[in-house]
Amino acid sequence: MKIVLGIILVSIFGLFLQKELDISGFLNKKKQSKELNQYLMSLGKAPDEVYKSTDSYYESYHDKGISFNFDYQDRLVAVFVYSSLADDYKAYQEKLPKGLDLNLTRKEIEAKFGLPDYQGEASSKKTSWVIYRSKGFGVTYNGLPADPSAKIKEITFQLYN
Repeated sequence: MKIVLGIILVSIFGLFLQKELDISGFLNKKKQSKELNQYLMSLGKAPDEVYKSTDSYYESYHDKGISFNFDYQDRLVAVFVYSSLADDYKAYQEKLPKGLDLNLTRKEIEAKFGLPDYQGEASSKKTSWVIYRSKGFGVTYNGLPADPSAKIKEITFQLYN
């Protein structure tokens, strides 16, 4: 009986996390903080890729559609969530903060949030990016800036100085 009750409580807690969790709220927290550590443990395994750069490191969970960028003081600098259009990642399945959804188009994002603060493109890859600095996120699209129907490949949550 206790085991069944425990399983039910864990399941309910898991559903609560999935529906109410704001992953951007982890930004600037240390990896060892209770909240961030619990979330990382909920992913169910160690990252399947770790990449180290000169000033930070990245932990990627390709099958969960999410990556984390930490500085070398283990403070979370950025969170990347991926759609099914991203190479080598499955689509992120949890609810996103700020009213974002990986199925939105460039036109829908701009209708919801206005014009971005910054934008650019990688014409060789036929992708473009925008940054909503004051809102704390950026978006990479699968089309160039002139394409209002471009779909989201990736959303980055980051604290911009």
